[in-house]
Formats: sequence, C-alpha cells, structure tokens
Amino acid sequence: MRFFITLILLTSLNQFSDGQDNTQIGLPEGAIARLGKGGINIMRFSPDGKRLAVGTDIGVWIYNVEEGTGTPLYTDIPGQVNALAYTDDGKVLASGGTGNPSIQLWDLESNTKLTDFSLGGEYKYAVALVFKGKILLCYEKGGKISYWNIDSGFISSELTRFRGNDSVVFSPSGNILTGTDSIGKIHIYETSTKEHYSILQDVEERKDLLCVAFSPDEKIIANAGKQKTIRLLDYNENKVISSLEGHSADITCVAYSNDGKLLASGDANKEIIVWDTVKQKERIRLKGHRNTINALAFAPEGTPLYGMCLASGSADGTIRFWHPSIDKELVTFASGHNEWVKTIAFDKNGSILVSANFNGSVDYWSLKSYREISTLYESECDYASDVTFSPDATLFTCHGFKGYKVIFNHGRFGYSIQILDNFAHKAVQLWSLPTGKELIGPWNNTTSHELVLSQNTQKLAVYESNNIRGWHVETGVELFNIDIGDTRFIEDMKFSPDGKWLALDESSEKLKVWNVATPDNPPYISKYQAKAFAFSPNSQIIAILSQGNIYLEDINSPADDEPKSITTNLYGLFSKGLVFSPDNTIVVASRESIMSMSSKIKVFDVESGEEIVSLSGHTEPIESLVFSHDGKVLASCSHDGTILLWDWDKISKK
Repeated sequence: MRFFITLILLTSLNQFSDGQDNTQIGLPEGAIARLGKGGINIMRFSPDGKRLAVGTDIGVWIYNVEEGTGTPLYTDIPGQVNALAYTDDGKVLASGGTGNPSIQLWDLESNTKLTDFSLGGEYKYAVALVFKGKILLCYEKGGKISYWNIDSGFISSELTRFRGNDSVVFSPSGNILTGTDSIGKIHIYETSTKEHYSILQDVEERKDLLCVAFSPDEKIIANAGKQKTIRLLDYNENKVISSLEGHSADITCVAYSNDGKLLASGDANKEIIVWDTVKQKERIRLKGHRNTINALAFAPEGTPLYGMCLASGSADGTIRFWHPSIDKELVTFASGHNEWVKTIAFDKNGSILVSANFNGSVDYWSLKSYREISTLYESECDYASDVTFSPDATLFTCHGFKGYKVIFNHGRFGYSIQILDNFAHKAVQLWSLPTGKELIGPWNNTTSHELVLSQNTQKLAVYESNNIRGWHVETGVELFNIDIGDTRFIEDMKFSPDGKWLALDESSEKLKVWNVATPDNPPYISKYQAKAFAFSPNSQIIAILSQGNIYLEDINSPADDEPKSITTNLYGLFSKGLVFSPDNTIVVASRESIMSMSSKIKVFDVESGEEIVSLSGHTEPIESLVFSHDGKVLASCSHDGTILLWDWDKISKK
C-alpha cells in the first residue's frame, strides 16, 4: 500500500479553509440569508479524488480538495441529502434524500443542475443511488428499485419487492443492493439478475444495525450498530468471517479503503478506529472530534496530495482529514456543518446574532457579513438538554450532560441517545456573552429540566425536582421558589416580556402562569393544553397552540370568557416555534409533517384569523422563532443545523 503524504502535504493541507460566502445562495422565497451548512449525512470522494461531495440536511456541498473551497448545491424543494453517486468519469453527481421527491443530476464542472428525475409523489424520496454506465439505480423509501436511463430520463424497469428498509446501500459496481430490517435480517438483491434473498444473522444480537458497507471486491458486507461490534459477513457463504470489537459506544458509520485493506468505523463516543482487514485486527485509533462521528470516506489511492487519506464528518460541525497509519490529523478541512441549532437571539443594535447548538456551544454571527465570527466552546458538553439566551443576547445559560451521546437519524426526523458508563449531569451554567466568562451563583448547585432568562436579564428561573426557583442574576438573591407538585414531562417555560409572569407547559396538563411577585398565590390556569405557547409583546395575551387552533387568552380576563381562536390545522409535532410579531398583529407558528418530512412556518393575522403566508426552507423541526429588536427580521432555527433570516417587511405585507 502506498501513501502519498509528505511534509509538504501536511503544510498545504493545514492551509485549507472554506472559500466563498455562500449564505445567500439557493434561498427560499422571503429569506435574506442562511447561516450554517446543515448536519452531515453522507460523504463521497469523486473517482479522481479531486472533489468531496457532502450530503447534508439542507443540500449538497462540493469541496475542491486541493483548494479547500466549498460550493453548495441547493434544490428548489428543501430536502435532506442522504444518497450520492458519481458517474464513472466523475463529471456528474446524482443526489437525493428525505423530503425531496426527486433525484437531482449535477454538472460538477459548472456546479449547475442538469435535470430532475421525479419520483412521483410528496412522500417518495431516494434512499440509495448508484450509476451503472448510463443507468442510474435508485432505491426509494418503501421498497421500490428504479432503473433510470440518464440520457432519456425515463425508467427502463422497476421492482417493488425489496424489504430491507434501513441502512440501505448499493455495492460499488451497483450489482448488489443490501439493507437491514428491524429484526436483524440483512436483505440482498442482485440488480443484474433481479433475484432477492435474505440472510438471518444473529437475530437476538444484531438488531438496530446503524450502518453497512461493501468491500471493494463486493464479497464482504461490514455491518455494525448498537451492539458496538463490527461483523464481516461473507454473504455468498452466508457466514460471519470476523467480529471486530473495540468500540465503547454505538457504531454510527463504516467505510472501506479503495484497496479493501482498511476498514474505518466511527462511533457516538467521538472515536474512529481503523482496522486491518487482512489481519482482522485494530490498526489505530483516531481522536480529535468533539462529538458523534456521522460519516467516513477514504480518498482514492494515488490521487494528488491526499491519496488514501480518511475523511471524517462529525456532529461537532467539522470535516477532518487523517493519515490512516498514524494518529495524525492532517487538517480540519471544513467547519460549519452543525447539527441542531436549539435557540437564537439578536443583540440590541442588530449587528450580532447568537445561536446555541445541541452540544451547548455558542456561535456568534455577523448580521452584516452573515459570517460566523467566533464560538464559545467553554459551555460545550455531549448534549445540552436546556439552553437559553437573554432576549438581548448578553447572557447564555445551559444545562447538559457528559457521557450522554446523541446519534442523529439520517434519513428521518429525530435522534437517539446512548448513555455511557461515565454519564454525569453538568450543573446549570450562566455565561456573560460580551466577556465570555462564566457568572458564578447559587444556580451552579442545581441541575435543570427547563430554564429561562427574563427580558430585562435580571431574573433566571430553573425548574428542578418539582420546584421552580428564581434568582436575581447580578446579586444571586433568590426571588421565588414555587412548589408545583408532582409533574410529568416539562415542555417549555417562559417569562412574559415585562418579567411579571412565568408560564410553565407540562405535557399532560393545561398551561400554568404565576405572578412571580406573589408566587404563593394560585396560578392562572389556561383553558387548553398547549402544544406551544407565546406571550404577546405587551404581556397581556398568551397564544396557545392546541388541537389545531391558536387560542388567544387574556390573563386578566374573567375565567369564563371564551378566548379568540385562529383555525390553523397545525397538527403533529411541534417545537417551541410560536411567537407574536412586535406590533401584536400577527402570530407565527411552525409546523412539522412526519409523512412528508417537511417543516414550514405559518403566518396568521390576529384580527382576521387568516393565514397570510407559508414559508418553506427548513428540512427538520423548527426549534425557535425570534424577531430582531427593530422588527425587520424574523429568524428561525432548526434541527437541520441552520438559521434562516426572513425579510419581515416583505412577508407581513402579503
């Protein structure tokens, strides 16, 4: 095996950086800018190794490896990219994935779209792709295999009987399709002979397989997942030829080198192991990522500068290149591919937006250049259960965990969790964002199920063990301690803009609202159980999303008054995405559809109750909606790892 890596290579690789500003390319109607590149789902090197295609939660990024620059390729319909395939000459890339009812063909010389192949419906999308000469094979969600002629754009044949619905991949030649099911079966389909059979492998032990890869000679299938062991399966002989053990957490991705002599595996505990497949033993461990490994890919052998390097994409937002024979990271090749932005806030003068990620790190964005300026890593953890900013973006508070690993479900909404032996709560932390320093106070002795800061930044409230405790941020004096009794799952907690009221949303109960000046008095109890809620800017009205309607309740009105309602038909999953416009005339809500894997922002007129507009752009649930202080910009953040800035003047005029 040859490695074309020298001291010159190490120097040149470390000069790599992301290139041009791409925040205003491929924007949905009404949007001003997109911040972030989306979480990484899949990575593929071109046959000549000059390009690295990265499928993310919002589109495809094409990186020129020698120059280190990246260009996004966005589709007209927002969708994830979970499937990629190159033509043999590497000049055309096919892409598809969740929420996108078509396959895109891209000209990589010009980075432009050649055509779309429609899959025929809103709920249909590509799971796996491969080229066989002029034929593009596509496995669709639900079991259909389509054979597309790329010259004519028509399907030459199709089959609908493949039953491996998870971790579906084609072999390098496209001759074989394999996928797993929920009970441990690995299904094999030969695309040339169109014969299907299945292998029953370790039914009791091999459930929840997360990743599958073919060896280059297509004789071996490597499969791994929640059992933390890689099995090398000779599918012709229907037997396991080796079990590779060494990971301490769920294995999330596997990849073979082009000569088949190396196998790389990544896990939820941020570790990569490179295995010698000839000796069937561990070769080296690579450490440096700060969160779950999402995707792995080897560069082709013999390509300029980086032959046989290993590329790894992580939930920490970075792509890194490694020498696969020594514990050496060559370069952090790209950054900004964050998973799951949980909350956002504008500073008062409108020059900075801050965002908090699922791992507790905070990114600072310039609203003039739309570029990331810096990151606060001191608050970082494996998983941040609760994060919030003060509305003026001067304070950030966070509660999280160590040893609590997040595994993102590429190809569908959501994530799963693995708790390791070193699991531990981190205490509630409060940070001054202008200085980047932690503010020490009595909150450091608590853990949290929910926390919130008041608009005037004077109050911090923490829900813990059936109590809500509140402190004055500057003095640390306890302001209230509310015993709320035996509760179930807490969905959300918010202060009113004037800081007088504190509302708590418990999943199985109606919304409760306390006057924090008289916390011992009984709370106001809403008439409806909330899926989401928001205070009006004047602190008088609470908007409650419930049973497909938004109810506007006046806190000071008699209990028997029937609140005004807006019919929205917003059913399904909801996050904390509900907010009033600054002038009280419009209410904005988010909607997630599990069936079509889409996320939309719905805008309603308060007086008439009519829907004004529906905004599309995010591909996963929307976590938060926030207005700038001058009311000109609406910002939305999502599980897809991005923030969209919307021109509110144009939207509201509709």
